[in-house]
Amino acid sequence: MSGPFHSPLMEQARAAFEKALASVEFQDPRKPVYSNVTGKPVESGEELKQLCVQQLVSPVRWVATMSQMVADGVSGFVEVGPGTVLGGLWNAWLKAHPDVMLQCSPVGTLEQIESLVSVERSRSVVSA
Repeated sequence: MSGPFHSPLMEQARAAFEKALASVEFQDPRKPVYSNVTGKPVESGEELKQLCVQQLVSPVRWVATMSQMVADGVSGFVEVGPGTVLGGLWNAWLKAHPDVMLQCSPVGTLEQIESLVSVERSRSVVSA
């Protein structure tokens, strides 16, 4: 996948996306949701909406996000989708943080995702 994603070159798309979301109401998160724009948990639905729009033109703060999640006590990570790019990034991050003993597990099939959803419904922390 290549393109000008997460950069100022997406400004025209950002403006259109913001307009499309103008009438959409975002609820406050019930479980922690972390923003790749700030690297921090999102407090309100309105903030989440603004950050979704801003994400189109902002660099991804992946390291800051993962570091914050670890500091907040997240007990593990799951990469949902067909690839393992984020798991590879996680393993590289772990090399710089040998004191952290968390894993990132790939979940790529529909059956695995459905199983994960049923397990996560019973837990108190979900990351996105």
